[in-house]
Amino acid sequence: MIRLLLGSFNARYSHTNLAIRYLAAQLKKVDLPVDVTIAEWTINDQLLSILDRLNKSDSHVYAFSCYIWNSCLTRSVVRELKKIKPGAYVILGGPEASTQAEQWMHDDNSIDFVIAGEAERSMMLLVDALAGTSGPDQSKLSTVPGLYWRQNGMIRLNQKTGPIAGDDWPFPYSETDLRSCKNRILYYESSRGCPFRCSYCLSSTDRQLRERSLVRVLDELAYLISQDVRQVKLVDRTFNSHPERARQIWSFLIERYRQKAYRTRFHFEIAGDLLDDETIELLQEVPTGLFRFEIGVQSIHPAILQNIQRTCNIDRLKTQVAKLQQMGRIQLHLDLIAGLPGETLAMFAVSFNEVYALRPDMLQLGFLKILPGTPIVGTVKRTEFQWLDEPPYEVIQSDAMTFEDICLLKRVEKLLDLYWHAGFTVRSIDWMTGFWDSPFSFYCDLSEWFDERHLLDRSLGSEERAWRLFEFAKSQSQRIDSSQHTLFLDLLRTDFQMSGEKGQPDWMYFWEHRRDPSNQRLLRYLRMRKELFAFKKQTGQERFDRISFNWDVFQQTGRLEPGDWILAYQRTGQGLQFIDAKAVESSWLQPASD
Repeated sequence: MIRLLLGSFNARYSHTNLAIRYLAAQLKKVDLPVDVTIAEWTINDQLLSILDRLNKSDSHVYAFSCYIWNSCLTRSVVRELKKIKPGAYVILGGPEASTQAEQWMHDDNSIDFVIAGEAERSMMLLVDALAGTSGPDQSKLSTVPGLYWRQNGMIRLNQKTGPIAGDDWPFPYSETDLRSCKNRILYYESSRGCPFRCSYCLSSTDRQLRERSLVRVLDELAYLISQDVRQVKLVDRTFNSHPERARQIWSFLIERYRQKAYRTRFHFEIAGDLLDDETIELLQEVPTGLFRFEIGVQSIHPAILQNIQRTCNIDRLKTQVAKLQQMGRIQLHLDLIAGLPGETLAMFAVSFNEVYALRPDMLQLGFLKILPGTPIVGTVKRTEFQWLDEPPYEVIQSDAMTFEDICLLKRVEKLLDLYWHAGFTVRSIDWMTGFWDSPFSFYCDLSEWFDERHLLDRSLGSEERAWRLFEFAKSQSQRIDSSQHTLFLDLLRTDFQMSGEKGQPDWMYFWEHRRDPSNQRLLRYLRMRKELFAFKKQTGQERFDRISFNWDVFQQTGRLEPGDWILAYQRTGQGLQFIDAKAVESSWLQPASD
């Protein structure tokens, strides 16, 4: 009996590895003398701790799934593992190993085998070849599709077979696995391959789209729902490449939720320009929060998209995404890629501003990766492009952007995460960007201010982020008049409270910290008469604040104009209500007695 450990190093604990589960499920279907164990770590785990667990498993064969986020750690683990388990076999697979197998095996004798491409069939045959008591069966090794292996000191590559059909790859999850992983992110494929040919993407080398039968997909998604898993991320390269099929799956999930609400949430990677009007009409019925869409825009310039062999109707994408945003039912992640061939910083700024105007929940600013094995490698080698030699192979200079441009965009990316994606200063950021020519200009100036103070070199809590934003606003006297500072502080404080932040920093000047008698009398009265506010549930943790700008005008125009408003909210930030303070004082309060 062979003991096989299938291992992976994930970017975060919440992530799971789909590939090793496919292999485990496939091996359970066949009659082979193999005992399979799945083991997962994160890339932040300590090397000795990893080796200790690997050694204790006492496996005969160790197989690891390699990606750009874990390949350096995986190779390091394998080298050290061979020192303490010299008689064990090491197998690597996954996109990183598949595209660099020969070089890796040439440089590192600790790697015994690499399976290139889809591994379900190949792993079965390889395990069978290793099952003999007298060592690997050479004749059997030569029949394993896509296998890199050594024979007489030479590295050999076996011929690959055709791609696996949609219903031939196994369902990857066991009941035991689902019970232990139900609160993590689970991955699912309803199709493999991609009909498109973006030159920077590994999927461009597998253009044969294979779809799982609709009946099986619906049954398997229903099963995941029944197991109460938290989140399912479909990793189809373009989920809606066939719009009718996508509609049928979405319709099924919507109808099932309508019949009985469930907690499972679904993430899809889609093409925004392939959303037809019939699909938009269906998506108006999606329960809020059930779906999350990740949409690759990459650039809004057709000529730049042509440079990377990407097809997209940008005008249609913007139109359809705007409809989704107006619905407010689906969380939207829109992606841009910096460093594309031919795209200057000024051109990227236009892309940024147009995508930002669509108001996605996340604007994911990524950077071009020159992945080994992709068509773009041949294109950029003949130009001024420079990129990292090691994963993640990101561009550090393009034919149209300098290293300084890339570093600026890296800082902008961090600030998007700190402010826009965090969500607790959205109104404040919206108001501030109005004083700049464009959102991109605002983020560039904010990034310069942060960089000068070395604030991006460490983590910042929400309170400090709010304070730094206020300090930045005060520093921009050529744009923001000092008369606006108090109004902006009140807006920032309102943002802070609406996000559910429980602290009340002194510098924010909360109403409850003000000691003048008239404010304190009004505050005491409101605490006694909480029933005047339409809270769904009185929790005993209601809070009140007083702001010096007109909330109605701000909601309608985005301008901060003087006013006097009371806001009431629960400590979680929920149930926020705004009331004209003068109306409260004149209608509800009697003159205070001396």
